[in-house]
Amino acid sequence: TPSTFSHKFQLGWFQIGLKYLKFITLNSEKSARSFNIISKTYFEDKFKNENIDSCSYNLFELNDISEIKNLVNEKNLSGFNVTIPYKESIIPFLDELSDEAKAIGAVNTVVVRNNKLAGHNTDTFGFKQSVKPFIKNHHERVLILGTGGAAKALDYVLQEMGIKTIFVSRNPNSSQ
Repeated sequence: TPSTFSHKFQLGWFQIGLKYLKFITLNSEKSARSFNIISKTYFEDKFKNENIDSCSYNLFELNDISEIKNLVNEKNLSGFNVTIPYKESIIPFLDELSDEAKAIGAVNTVVVRNNKLAGHNTDTFGFKQSVKPFIKNHHERVLILGTGGAAKALDYVLQEMGIKTIFVSRNPNSSQ
């Protein structure tokens, strides 16, 4: 189970014991825009400023998510983050899911250990910490714009906090 992985959340990246993970981001041509470039710059600067030389953050383009296991093996990766459009479609290629990732149906971080891929959703932690100071007793409902993986993570957190959610989407399904 994912709980067997000794990990803790630390400023957007994982630390396992004393070994830091080599991070990459999976993206498609559509999402390989400024966000991933900013992420790469952010992590490269962070690793340099904190004298962490056992890490690297690289961008890899995939033609199809089914290429993930080969990429992990070829590059000897310890972990990676996942961006749109793969947050949901990566799940069938993972060996394990955290409870949050199962409930949300989306993964944004994968830890590789003993040749197994364990999917996590760290958006829940970030969202909860971000919205907690603003939620008051009179808040009963929240309107969420979008229905992708991040929206699902926000919904999960708000439901945990007892707040009803309403989704608005360009492509609604029958349950919306």
